[in-house]
Amino acid sequence: MQSTKAWEQLLTTTAAGPYVSLYLPLSENRDMAAHQLELRHLIHHAQAVMAEVYPECDWLPYAEQLARLADTPQRTLGQTATGLGVICTPATLTTFELQIPVTTTAMVAARPQILPLIADAKSRQELDVLVLQSDKITLLHTDHHTLTPIDLPADAPQTLTGTLGTQVRGGGINSVSRGPGQVGYHGHGDKANADAADMRRFFQAVDDYIMTHYSQPHQQALALWGAPQTLSAFRAISHNPWLIDVQLELNPEPLDSAACARAAVALHQDLATIHQHQLLAMIDQARSAKRLSRDLGTIIHASQAHAIEHLLIADTQRIHGTIVAGALETATAEAKHNNVLNDLAIITLQQGGQVTILPTAQLSAPVVAITRYQL
Repeated sequence: MQSTKAWEQLLTTTAAGPYVSLYLPLSENRDMAAHQLELRHLIHHAQAVMAEVYPECDWLPYAEQLARLADTPQRTLGQTATGLGVICTPATLTTFELQIPVTTTAMVAARPQILPLIADAKSRQELDVLVLQSDKITLLHTDHHTLTPIDLPADAPQTLTGTLGTQVRGGGINSVSRGPGQVGYHGHGDKANADAADMRRFFQAVDDYIMTHYSQPHQQALALWGAPQTLSAFRAISHNPWLIDVQLELNPEPLDSAACARAAVALHQDLATIHQHQLLAMIDQARSAKRLSRDLGTIIHASQAHAIEHLLIADTQRIHGTIVAGALETATAEAKHNNVLNDLAIITLQQGGQVTILPTAQLSAPVVAITRYQL
């Protein structure tokens, strides 16, 4: 089973087509008999489409690979996946574990059908989460709705005392009794100020280490989790350009699996909201600059001119057709079984543009393009 990042390899593949693309929703109880039956129905449909659209192609190489998949689907099904994706050529079969709902689909086309893979990759919103307390840290990683602890090496600044050692100033303050229940401090200045200075130095070491060893090498966004005053103190000293505004202002204790599950859901809800606001702002700016188009013919023309900066596609939409000589073709058998929105997505990505799949309710047309310049 491939991660959905592997779909990017399909953009540069030179494998001979046509491609068989299958998508299957998975039940929570993993009913293997039902999944096997549904897979066989999808394969049978793909074979019929292949015979109609590509009668010159030999179905046998596809059949052999797909039969092995249908016979033992459990080998490809993870415990948390909600959908299965399959991309098959005469020589290769690649399966994808999806974390978003998918509709039952079987398509045969000149290009692999990758819109569900794009949507799944966008939904995962992979990032690191730094759990901060005044005297210790924990680093977590999230991919979709799970938070997994990262085992930090021994030299990482994980605790204040372990990082500062004998240079802890707060610990060097002396106390004297002033009666029952009363303690006075003297020595190296005010205890609260000394503790705050220790925390700042600890956080500076943490910030440098996380940025150098995790954020920068992995180009990974970093969110924070902790008490508001603790997070504010860390942000005041941080120089990590991958530190994002999203944060959980919650007590991280106890840091158990239930707390991590709740935190992951909250984080991804916040990220989705921010992303939606950014898209709306981007659309408004493009509209003002007259770089926004909802007309399919104009969008096809822009794709041929390498002019699409960002393509927005409604998740349930399918437009039958192919692009021939820079125009939409709908009369051929190939066009009847192809989704031109998928072709536009592949072309846009190959040209360095971006593609976002949105719920149909959030988009005013099946496809919207933001172009690099006025057309």
